[in-house]
Amino acid sequence: MLQNNWSLPSRTVRSFSLSRLLFQARSLCTYGRARAYVLGIITFSTLYNLSRFWEVECVPDYSADYNMTLYAVQMTSLRQNKLYVNIYINLMYLLFIYVLPFSSLAVLNLAIYRQVIYQPFSVDINSTYSRGTTVRLAQKKAQNLVLSTRSS
Repeated sequence: MLQNNWSLPSRTVRSFSLSRLLFQARSLCTYGRARAYVLGIITFSTLYNLSRFWEVECVPDYSADYNMTLYAVQMTSLRQNKLYVNIYINLMYLLFIYVLPFSSLAVLNLAIYRQVIYQPFSVDINSTYSRGTTVRLAQKKAQNLVLSTRSS
């Protein structure tokens, strides 16, 4: 679940960098950078959830009724520790799954909104026609995107 919650803010960071640095977008939004972001999220998520492997253990239990050994999942002392449950499971889960991803998403989306609506792109008079057209088209698309999300 941690990977899913951090994937959207990472894409929003990309959108934010696109709205800020329009002409550098080709060098900023590359396959290698996207792969690095995804690998970073997966690595952090794996390290964050590593302690969950030591929360439970599989205990063999011989059943005379069935004349076989059955295996039961049992909590370890780590999972029964109240401090661990309060800090790791409750507090850190709240922060890393809910508060940080969605607050960063809100802040970045607000910054994108302000960039697109209140600070229009400036077109250099000395630029070529195609570059100025590209800027105007990008501004129009961004404003249409913001207006369409505002109306829904």
